[in-house]
Amino acid sequence: MNSFPMNLVPAVALFRQKETYSEPEPVWLKALSTITSTLFAIVAVYLSWQCNTKFDHPVILKIAFAVLAFLFGPLYIAYYYLFRFDACR
Repeated sequence: MNSFPMNLVPAVALFRQKETYSEPEPVWLKALSTITSTLFAIVAVYLSWQCNTKFDHPVILKIAFAVLAFLFGPLYIAYYYLFRFDACR
């Protein structure tokens, strides 16, 4: 007698992944994405550094904020233009 309950077989089959094939991403699209995200990160670091310099923050804080701006480039740029644009001009 089989010790595995047969009523669980269909439930296990639900979680089995189906093998699908997808085309690889084109190299030019990957390069464009990398260049765009790097440019956003550099602009975010520049804006962060300039604004924090105007507020006379210590260098260690400016570096910490610059690293965060680099990691979250587009979000920091949106934050800058929504909340800090007038104060940092």
